[in-house]
Amino acid sequence: MKSSLNIKTLSACFVTGLGLVNAPVWADGGESHGPPPTSLDLYGRYLAESNLGKTGAKASQYDTGVGAYIPFSVTDRLSLSARVGVSYLGYEFHNFSSLLPGHASPLNSAISARVAPGFSYAVNDSWRLFGSGQWQFAGQDGASVQRATLWGAFAGASYQWTPNFNVFVGVAYSQRFYRSSLVLPVAGFDWQINEQWNLALRGDNGAANSGGLKLSYRWDESWTFFGRGGYAEREVRLSPKSSIADGSVRFRGAPLEIGTDYHFNQNVTVSVFAGAMVGQDYTFTDAQRHRVLKQNASVAPTVGGVFQVSF
Repeated sequence: MKSSLNIKTLSACFVTGLGLVNAPVWADGGESHGPPPTSLDLYGRYLAESNLGKTGAKASQYDTGVGAYIPFSVTDRLSLSARVGVSYLGYEFHNFSSLLPGHASPLNSAISARVAPGFSYAVNDSWRLFGSGQWQFAGQDGASVQRATLWGAFAGASYQWTPNFNVFVGVAYSQRFYRSSLVLPVAGFDWQINEQWNLALRGDNGAANSGGLKLSYRWDESWTFFGRGGYAEREVRLSPKSSIADGSVRFRGAPLEIGTDYHFNQNVTVSVFAGAMVGQDYTFTDAQRHRVLKQNASVAPTVGGVFQVSF
């Protein structure tokens, strides 16, 4: 199968691969080599209505869910982890038949769930090996579990270049509904510039697509302000009753956002953010993985938040 490597495909390697990475957060700057605390996230995001071409068709979406990150030490060097989560996805397509005559809106809602076990092994004070696997279900009500399942895996290594700078590289594998699987290199870093400024390229932790390049400023013990840009991609398997029976829909976009974290104490944090989703598009495929429609969408506002408890 002939394939092309464009900017969005390269970006997809980060959302696909980095999204599977649990271990690099264990190698952030600092003296501690143990796992971070267990965390529980409640999150949500709303993407406002955007125009789908010039036909009068429009689309909006939202998601809300809960996720947990559970690390534990096996030995002084080896640690294991599990990242789990479930989200409810809502979609609204208006005047969809103007894009695909004879077809009603293909979906209104779906469920996404994932389980991602991982490991981290400290070779020495500088090098750390890590890996993870992922099972993900993403399907409309009525879609079969088998057809709505995607598998992924990641393996890599991180290097603590200085006490304040960590870099990691690796290789990611991910299945896709609409095309062949991806195997691509990924990379990221975490740079504690000084006591207040931090710049990091990290993966999605499952909480409202929070991965990407992020610059943050710690105002005081309670307030942190940030700006970030990333890449968001989501696929959903459609049900046999959909107007595109047993097909799939893929959404892509690049969120550009500013926000703030408020730390009530060391264990409770609330984050809120707002911005714009640019570079959006929707791709619909049928049960035989043939593309029936690809449509760009206009820039739209997006807002969201995360409530996190760690212990």
